[in-house]
Amino acid sequence: MAVRQEQLTDAAIRCIVANGLAATTLAKIAQTAGVQTSVVSHYFGSKDAVIEAVIEPSLVKVRSVVIDRFADIHLPKLLATQLDVLFGIEIASPEIGPLIHQIIAASSFDPIIRKRVEGLYQSCTDILDVCVGAAYPKSPAKRRATVVHGMLALADANFISELAFGPGHFKRARAAANLLLSSFEPKIKEAPL
Repeated sequence: MAVRQEQLTDAAIRCIVANGLAATTLAKIAQTAGVQTSVVSHYFGSKDAVIEAVIEPSLVKVRSVVIDRFADIHLPKLLATQLDVLFGIEIASPEIGPLIHQIIAASSFDPIIRKRVEGLYQSCTDILDVCVGAAYPKSPAKRRATVVHGMLALADANFISELAFGPGHFKRARAAANLLLSSFEPKIKEAPL
């Protein structure tokens, strides 16, 4: 049973990424999975249940890429590593980037999804604030919060930029984040690798 449900969840993710959340139907999920629509209905019951099954694993995947992998990195080096992820190709990968945008879009209409997205965003904000605070210990908290918000907005715009500006956009977005950080000089020395 778990294998079939995983197959259907994967098909649902592919449909959402390819067609958008609004255009994803049980029939399209079934077609993508190579099964009858009744099989999708049997395992999930409704489109809302499919979306629920897709949202949580997707947010867990994003959390693992953006937050959890940094547990063992020394704080001064953590900021550079975090920026590498936020403004790197991994977060904009076809498996993560488009899905993030669909989840964010869904959060506008669904309060449960919105609460989960807000939780993930708050976790990103908190860890980035800790990283910036460690690298720039004299930075005022209010200003640091503004810079962190700006960097997360840049990271989100980084997905959209990929469509219009080509491969150099990652470096430009990272440079813009570094420019925001430059207002906090002096920076403490980063620990060597």
